Amino acid sequence: MERFTDFEFGVPWVMGLFHQDWMHEADTAAGMLKKHFAEESDQEILAVRRDAQALADHLDPEALEALWSAGAECLPANASNASAEWTRTIIALCDARLSEKADIEPLTGPDLEDGAGYEATIVAEIDRLGFFDPCVRQALTACARRCSPDLALRVLLTVLTNTPGAWLSQEQYARMEAIGSALHYGEFLVDRVAYLIEEGPPPSVPVRRFTDADFGVTWLMRAFRPAPSGSLPASPLHTLRRRLADESDPRATLALRRDAQYLLDYLPAHTSQTLWLAGTGLAPSFFSPDTPEATSGKAWMQTVIDACDARLAGLDVEPLSGADLADGGNRNRQRVDEIDTIARLLAPEVEQAIIDCAWLRSVDLAVRLMLRALAQAGTALSPHQYETLEQLGSGLLCYGECVVADIRYLVHES
Repeated sequence: MERFTDFEFGVPWVMGLFHQDWMHEADTAAGMLKKHFAEESDQEILAVRRDAQALADHLDPEALEALWSAGAECLPANASNASAEWTRTIIALCDARLSEKADIEPLTGPDLEDGAGYEATIVAEIDRLGFFDPCVRQALTACARRCSPDLALRVLLTVLTNTPGAWLSQEQYARMEAIGSALHYGEFLVDRVAYLIEEGPPPSVPVRRFTDADFGVTWLMRAFRPAPSGSLPASPLHTLRRRLADESDPRATLALRRDAQYLLDYLPAHTSQTLWLAGTGLAPSFFSPDTPEATSGKAWMQTVIDACDARLAGLDVEPLSGADLADGGNRNRQRVDEIDTIARLLAPEVEQAIIDCAWLRSVDLAVRLMLRALAQAGTALSPHQYETLEQLGSGLLCYGECVVADIRYLVHES
């Protein structure tokens, strides 16, 4: 007997809807779900409701936050921060959709299989995935033991697709495939992680970046400063091109382009504007309808990308690799909380922009933007706060010795 679909279903299906472009579909997370729920079968909505009810009834808020954060690529921070409420919202949306029809057939047969006989097996598979954050492993284990082993395995498969550095041995994949078959999964549910099969763990990455100094969009910010009184500022495009022309290492251009693409794709225009102004000390008039290349934050980031492409045109350049790709991940609650202990020293709108950057895309980019904002604001730091930044930079983010040290002068003992 087979389930109602050959593909992922239930809450993991909902997690998969929150990819990086979901905001093009609706203004809110709930609005996006309403749209998809209206188009899906009754069985899909019943499966989502069943999963969501199990999560809401049996997991604590911390475990829910860990699963939603790890399973959804771009879930809004406000939904992940209030994961219990978000899970109840999903239940309510399911109820609203199901109330539109009479005499809906309940789930039966294989669609009710919860994998009770596979709890120990699935928990053992979770324990073997050492590249998962410990809080994610704990939440998946709690899901297997308190909700159902079936739900835990399906969430695990979704988390695998979103975890940097994830890999599976042929034996691990074969075991998951066998469990999936026993739980009547369709042919494409476990198969979607087959691309992660490796003969062994990926090789360790180099621990040094291409430069010991600042890089990326924060490197570009250093070329911009308010014009002296009575003088005309250079055009943004002229300053950008000059900065690129003065740099001989093409990796500096690649790093800048990468940052600009992140800001363009993942953050609203007003957020990237806030970050740019905080990191340069420029007035809001930098973004002006009279400046075609910088009418908005997104327009300026597109200008930066185009200038980088022009600078790289015709060059045989190796892509960034190893430590130059270390971004600290996203949706990492521990790191975001560490960043916020320092970002809260800045203006509220700047703090929120930095947190959004860290949560939605890159801890690395958020930390570098925060360093620039702190320098521009002249914000005093305690030795402990500076130590936190040093530990983030030298460990997780592979920064050179000058990146964080550039703001050491802000440290005050008292």
